Amino acid sequence: QISVDSNFFEELGADSMVMTRFCARLRKQTDLPRIPIKQVYEHPTISSLATALTASAPPPTERLLAQILADVMSVEKVSADSNFFEDLGADSMMMARFCARLRKQTDRPPVPIKTVYAHPTISSLASALNGANGAAATSTSDPSLTGAQTSIPAEESAPIGTPRYLLCGALQILSVTVYLYIVIFYLAQGYEFISTATRFIDIYWRSVLVGLGLFLGMSLLPILLKWLIIGRWRPQQIRIWSLHYFRFWFAKTLMRLNPLALFAGSPLYALYLRAMGAKIGQNAVILSGHAPVCTDLFTVGDNTVIRKDSIFSCYRAHDGLIQTGSVTIGKDAIVGEKTVLDIETVMGDGAQLGHSSSLNSGNSIPDDERRVGSPARARTEVDYRGNAPANCGPLIKIAFSAIQFISLLFLSSILFSATVTLAPLIAERLFPISPDSSVFLQRAFYVNALIISSVFFFGLMLIGLVLVATVPRLVNLAMKPDAVAPLYGLCYFC
Repeated sequence: QISVDSNFFEELGADSMVMTRFCARLRKQTDLPRIPIKQVYEHPTISSLATALTASAPPPTERLLAQILADVMSVEKVSADSNFFEDLGADSMMMARFCARLRKQTDRPPVPIKTVYAHPTISSLASALNGANGAAATSTSDPSLTGAQTSIPAEESAPIGTPRYLLCGALQILSVTVYLYIVIFYLAQGYEFISTATRFIDIYWRSVLVGLGLFLGMSLLPILLKWLIIGRWRPQQIRIWSLHYFRFWFAKTLMRLNPLALFAGSPLYALYLRAMGAKIGQNAVILSGHAPVCTDLFTVGDNTVIRKDSIFSCYRAHDGLIQTGSVTIGKDAIVGEKTVLDIETVMGDGAQLGHSSSLNSGNSIPDDERRVGSPARARTEVDYRGNAPANCGPLIKIAFSAIQFISLLFLSSILFSATVTLAPLIAERLFPISPDSSVFLQRAFYVNALIISSVFFFGLMLIGLVLVATVPRLVNLAMKPDAVAPLYGLCYFC
């Protein structure tokens, strides 16, 4: 039992996901009104929420607009706070018919389609038509809007100005230059360290040490800088080209350059996201390499699977602003391939989102419900889980991660060692040692340099082509058609 005077959050211990499920369950009750999550936060008890819902009937203008829109969309009723495009799924043609029907059934002046886009809910449009908000109604969006029409103060979305624009670009160039200098300086020092060895085995082990240091540096530096320059991400709006935007861009760029981003589908990838602040549950599998930028706003429950090529960045660009927001996925959920999860979206426990679908901002999928489409409104009976759960213990995860990391490190070290060994031999043949700098004035120097670079470029391209044509065919021998392969096993590694 729940007391009607108990606070949802402070006394009952509910959170945003629980109350989103509450609102979604309430929408299924046809005799009750639609409740936005914002109203739940404003009235956090059963009694206050019921009083707010029954306190007053909608104004005449709202009732008229809702009746006309419901007739145009061929539905029974529409909520006064539902976004025409994000929540109701209307398009420009449908809203043009709404404006035309409004002109025929009332004596009001024509409503331009631009006004509908500026006020995409019944309540905000009615306020604008009644002139309740005066000049402010034409310059700002209604604060109750969700999705693409989130409230944005006019001064926030104003142009940042040319000086700030140039300053941001200069800082971007400077940061990339410094980062590349650090990497190249390390590689030059590593080359000096490796080239002093005489035997190939010594060259190889020194290459392993240099490669390990480079991997650890490029992996840990973005994590350290994220916590230094950003701290924890929170829902906010960032003006494009501002100094705050530069920090956002720098953190995003470092995440993309992090070699750990190559380990999507591996337990190492989940550890990496946790280190960046994401809340990743036990046994969650993330096969998509599109890492979330605002990691602290990303939550994934236990045993959830996110398929490849899915996008859940936890930010979006709108009207000169970067808007950051949360993406919450419950436990035992399935996110299909090539899906998009916008900010402020929630998937409940056991929910499934079909392939090539999108969940728009402010929308959610209730527990154990399956949705498909763009936007994902249609329910489906397809089970995207495919296979029954299989046991995958911690030892298998540790062994897989270790083999994956060691194979990458040692194979790349072989390539680097071969380069260090062959490069001086080729240079001695084509570039005789000169006591002065006159060699740079000789035509043969540049011809030989062109030959060497061409040999390395096209030679490596040829080797890569041979590997691409042969290695997949070899590892495919370990695959059996129509057979279920457990995660992190031999077939999965192949």
